[in-house]
Amino acid sequence: MKIIVLGGGFAGRGALPFLASIPGHQVTLIDRNPFTTMLPSIPDVAGGRVNDRFVTADLLRIVPDNVRVVQDTIIQVDFDAKNLRSEKGTYTYDYLVLAGGSTTNFYNFQENLNLLYKMDCIQDAWKLRDDYRTRLAENSVNTVVVVGCGFTGLEVACNLLWAAKKAKRQVRFVLVEKMAKVLPMLDEKTCAYVRAKMTKLGFEILTENEVSAFDGKKVTLKGGQSFENAMLVWTGGVKAALKLSGKHTAIGDGRVIVDETLRIPAYPEVFVAGDFAAFKSGEIYLRRTVNYASMMGEKAGNNLAALLLGGKLKPFRPFDPGWVIPLYITSVGEAFGIPVRGRFGIAMHYLITGFKNFSVRNLFAFIGYAIRFFFAKA
Repeated sequence: MKIIVLGGGFAGRGALPFLASIPGHQVTLIDRNPFTTMLPSIPDVAGGRVNDRFVTADLLRIVPDNVRVVQDTIIQVDFDAKNLRSEKGTYTYDYLVLAGGSTTNFYNFQENLNLLYKMDCIQDAWKLRDDYRTRLAENSVNTVVVVGCGFTGLEVACNLLWAAKKAKRQVRFVLVEKMAKVLPMLDEKTCAYVRAKMTKLGFEILTENEVSAFDGKKVTLKGGQSFENAMLVWTGGVKAALKLSGKHTAIGDGRVIVDETLRIPAYPEVFVAGDFAAFKSGEIYLRRTVNYASMMGEKAGNNLAALLLGGKLKPFRPFDPGWVIPLYITSVGEAFGIPVRGRFGIAMHYLITGFKNFSVRNLFAFIGYAIRFFFAKA
């Protein structure tokens, strides 16, 4: 039997240990990169706050030895034909774990996309970091406009502020949010707290607004404001990263609706995990997080192994351990229902990232970051 795991992120890697332990099956992991990335750290990389050598790992080094690793970019999945297509060729499967991640959603904005910055992957973080350093050194950036006041947008903005202060440059930061508040997925009290902290740090927050034009240097908003010599960073939402063909059902952002065992109802040989899965918990679909991606990957791998061995598939039961957003020298978050604030949250963020990392070396590096930023001066 041919088993393909598409995506070497948290969800895909989570499925591998269960599948690799089953004898008599060919397990193939396909990813566009030969390495995997600690995605929660790419805002830190973009700001130069974290060394990028501590946020990636060679897939061949960390996956089970009997898993075949293929570097290729899949552009379409055909559930009826049971194959995956790339520019190089076609891969057929008997069973599939779909964990291909997500990509930036520009919501029909199309102006000079090659001149703005996004945060899909480590390569995006490298590009933003390098260009931003150059423009800080040349003193050729007046304003940074960040689209999207979600988790990623706030982290990127704070890391770029840190880099500007380190370079002793004055940069104007404007955060643009289509919704009426920052972190629109959270409660009003938390949103008000974060907005007050960001405003105190000097960020201008323009809610219920959008970018209407961008020529590479000038950003214009629908509200009428415009900003010269600006860098535009787009973190305003994501969507499914691949074209899917078949009798599946998807929600508005492209995520595939799955049953309680993480299978597509019309295709019981296909399990979906991570950013590609639309899993309903209560009345809402789970938000995209690293924690849920890891949990889904493990459950998808476990259930597929059970299916192959004639065992019983178990329902996915998610739990939310919480979240933390480092905001320059403070933080906001929630751990097991308990609010997290201030320097303690910064240390928690880097420690958790370290323990989820790929090696002892990386763990110790992030312990160092936790200590460093806990005691950092404004």
